[in-house]
Amino acid sequence: MPTIKRTTQTNIHGYREVSLDYRQSRAALMEANHVSSKTGRIACPMVDASRSESAYGQMAMAGTNKKHLDEWSKAIGIDSLGIRTIAYLSGPFSKILGNMFHGHFNDKAVNTGFVRSIKNGVNTGILAEACFSQDAMNTFVWSFHPEFKGQEISQEWLYSEAGATLYLDHSLLSKVIAYNRDNAKASKMKTWLGAKMSGFEMTRLLVGVLAQEIVLDESKPNDTVMAILVRDIYDLYKYGWIPAVVEEKLEAAGLLNIN
Repeated sequence: MPTIKRTTQTNIHGYREVSLDYRQSRAALMEANHVSSKTGRIACPMVDASRSESAYGQMAMAGTNKKHLDEWSKAIGIDSLGIRTIAYLSGPFSKILGNMFHGHFNDKAVNTGFVRSIKNGVNTGILAEACFSQDAMNTFVWSFHPEFKGQEISQEWLYSEAGATLYLDHSLLSKVIAYNRDNAKASKMKTWLGAKMSGFEMTRLLVGVLAQEIVLDESKPNDTVMAILVRDIYDLYKYGWIPAVVEEKLEAAGLLNIN
């Protein structure tokens, strides 16, 4: 863990994140340990973060059976039945019935499993090759913030004032899903299914449980939107660091030690 004490800060829109000095300290530690170039990662960033010890020295999802899936789902505030269903379908097709009967899934098979195959390449591309892709991060962010096209969405840039209030919010989801669909391989039916699944992931996870309700226009305090800071997305995909408010939920459930 970083040597600087973990503290949080709240920006002008009401978004809470870890303090910038802590964010910089932990990123430096990850770079020193070559975590950003780690291979063999799980294509789903939240599962990858929860089933790896790289960021926290422990796994937030201690195992892959029904008990662990349910406690993890409950902690972050998402339907456990839906998570279990996706998890059991995530391995090879031939293992699905066994997964359901025994109540577990093989996280090592996610990248080559049934769910990944029917998604047909409809995803952000950031972890598509089981390692972090800076190029894919760039094009992903440019898809919903085209005003920054050509600007590398790097750590240095995101950790500066430029990234202080740069969000992916619910109103931008259609652009993200269209971008994900453009990454698809051939097959219209699989692309349709992949887009539906991608939409679920983006809506329920990235701009759902991982996001926060914020006010973008101070003159309209009752107009809120669900949003996640782009630098939180970056840290999740690159290092496996979970957004601050979700870290705290996992700690409250006894699944993670963040201090």
